[in-house]
Amino acid sequence: MLAWLYFGRSFENIVKRGEYLLNNSQTSRFYKSVISKTIKLIIGQSKKLALRTEQNWIEYQNLQTAINDNSVLEWALSEEKQSRKIQER
Repeated sequence: MLAWLYFGRSFENIVKRGEYLLNNSQTSRFYKSVISKTIKLIIGQSKKLALRTEQNWIEYQNLQTAINDNSVLEWALSEEKQSRKIQER
């Protein structure tokens, strides 16, 4: 179970499901508020437990933006450039 939390995309999947519910027009304003706070809590706990870092969440956000904007190729190329720069250091 702990391996799934650490190595899997468990936190990201919870956040993605929350975002899906937030974008659903049938979700009430009250539940949207609860879901927003839950997403914030999930991200905070994942960082507090050192299972994810701020950089992990930024990378997740960049990937989701690329998927939504249909710009995955640009995202992949920029990620590749960044990883090469880090490896060169």
